[in-house]
Parts: sequence; structure tokens; C-alpha cells
Amino acid sequence: MSNHLKFCLLSLDDAEQLLAFELANREWFEATIEKRNDEFYNLSFIEKHIRQFLELYKSKQMYPALVKDHQGIILARTNLRLNNDGFNTFGYRVSENASGKGVATFAAKQMINIAKQEFHLPKISAFVSIENTASEKVLTKLGFTKSSLHPNSALVKGNWLDCHEYYLNLL
Repeated sequence: MSNHLKFCLLSLDDAEQLLAFELANREWFEATIEKRNDEFYNLSFIEKHIRQFLELYKSKQMYPALVKDHQGIILARTNLRLNNDGFNTFGYRVSENASGKGVATFAAKQMINIAKQEFHLPKISAFVSIENTASEKVLTKLGFTKSSLHPNSALVKGNWLDCHEYYLNLL
């Protein structure tokens, strides 16, 4: 599937499709990651959200991106946040329909390249719930090392979950 994927910077032109992606996958995402506020799920908020992320991109604090299929349909979103509480972190959300098809690996590889080539970062990190074995496998396959445990780091369905930090040295 990865040879039919497109990685692109988030754009205001993506607002309607991003809202559709988030709405279609809301329950899927909320099963494993922190729930978004209800106000997030309307077009004006999505547009504001994109503008904020693009401002952070312009100030070199973030790289917000999408993974789309050959028809331009959003399959995943991914963000690289620079100096996020002392870490350079990235994360991703993959649609339920695209899960298990290499989309997360594709997104992570693209972010690794951007972290190296565009931002010249020495290291990047990802924080993964200890229950999210799929993301653990993706990161391990790409050479990330599991390091510190962060107790009670993510609130999912009313329960606090522990997360591991995974890091990758880029130098």
C-alpha cells in the first residue's frame, strides 16, 4: 500500500476532509487515545485548529502532516512537535480502515526524514500507551528504543494509562 501513499503538509484546503476523517474515526481513536472535546468536531473549529498548527509550523515549532491515498482521501494524520515539554515528539492517528496496512510505518518514516533533514534534530520521541501494541511494533521496527515509563499519562475512556517513551537517535 505504501507506494500509493502521499505525505503532505496540512493545509486549510483539507478542513472539510479532515473533519470527515475525524468524525468517521472518532470512536476508533477514542478507544486508544485521549478524547477530543466535542467542540473539535465542527468545521469552524477544524479551520481554527489548522490555522493554529500552520502558525506553529511557520515558527518551526511543529510539522503537521497528512497521509492520503492515491485518490487524495485522508488515511492518517501525523505531527512532529518541537520542544514539546523538553521533547521533540511525533505521533499519528490512522483511520480504522487503513489500520494494519503500513500507513503508520509510512507516516513514521516520513517524520523521521523531516526530523533529520528539515529540522536537524538529534533525537525524536514518541509516547505510546502500554496497551497500544500496534504502535509499539511500528516504532520498534523503525529502530526506536523503549525508555522511560510515564505513569498516568493518557486519559482514555475515563482510565489513566501508563505510557512508554520511545526514542530514536538521528545523528
